[in-house]
Amino acid sequence: LANWLVGNGAVTNGSWRSRLYQHLDPWRGLSLRSYAYNGFRLLGSNGVPAIPKLQQLASKALPDDNYAVFLLTGLGAAAVPALTNALGANPYPGSRVQILSALGFIGSSSAVPVLITALRDADADVVCAAARNLGRIHQRPDISVPALLGAIEHSSLETQRAAIDALGEFGSDAKEAKATLETLRTHFVLGVDAQSALKKLQLPRVDMLEREALTGFYSNGLK
Repeated sequence: LANWLVGNGAVTNGSWRSRLYQHLDPWRGLSLRSYAYNGFRLLGSNGVPAIPKLQQLASKALPDDNYAVFLLTGLGAAAVPALTNALGANPYPGSRVQILSALGFIGSSSAVPVLITALRDADADVVCAAARNLGRIHQRPDISVPALLGAIEHSSLETQRAAIDALGEFGSDAKEAKATLETLRTHFVLGVDAQSALKKLQLPRVDMLEREALTGFYSNGLK
């Protein structure tokens, strides 16, 4: 399918792109949209011209209709601005969680300020996802670590745990978190997480691709 689309000018020909875009619209049947999404997915980096349309769809997609978010994820760093804009525009917390996971999966440091802003979201699940994905990216410790230390004070226990785990992903780059984590070592719920993070603080920060390969993140998909 990808070869056929390329051979028939789907990438460079505006007419073919328009026909594919028409099938992406939410009012189209699910099967038609699935074919169109798969067409763009198979095109890989050649699908970059679809980013504006995918951003538009991701900005209003329901959590159970997140094809656009997955496609943008597959386009890598080129899609970070579109995902960032979609995050700010989408009104559904579940969809914002998926967008944050996409940004974490891509792993670009340019997404860090956006994730830090998401730590102030009104929805606890979104805040938790922001903390978790700051750990996945583990870049810009100068601004990420203080933000995650603040997230430990969140009212949601899951967010507190996510923030602690995320600090551990920064390894020795998060030494300023040591004192806070030490105080949590004996916490009846957070103690195990704090102890695990403290052990990681003694190690150099692990490269993202190496870490994800070890944990099997890519085989498990976005979560």
